[in-house]
Amino acid sequence: MPSSNSLGWVQLRGSWRIGVGVYCDIYYDDTDWTPIAECTLDRRTSCVAHFQMLLKAVEEEARKTIPVLDRAIAELSSAIG
Repeated sequence: MPSSNSLGWVQLRGSWRIGVGVYCDIYYDDTDWTPIAECTLDRRTSCVAHFQMLLKAVEEEARKTIPVLDRAIAELSSAIG
């Protein structure tokens, strides 16, 4: 089956890291992630072209998530008073 690579910000071994995912094109949800630091030099070099897209995606998610977290913190602070 054909496979593809993906670059992502994923939780691996208990911490958030930049990871390289390998997945079958048919079963995208079954991605095998490896920390980029543990990949071969060739694999890391091939990921450089995709880093800006990953950075933009992480920044966009943070812009959406931070206000939600701020509201939740304010509600909790108000509740415990």
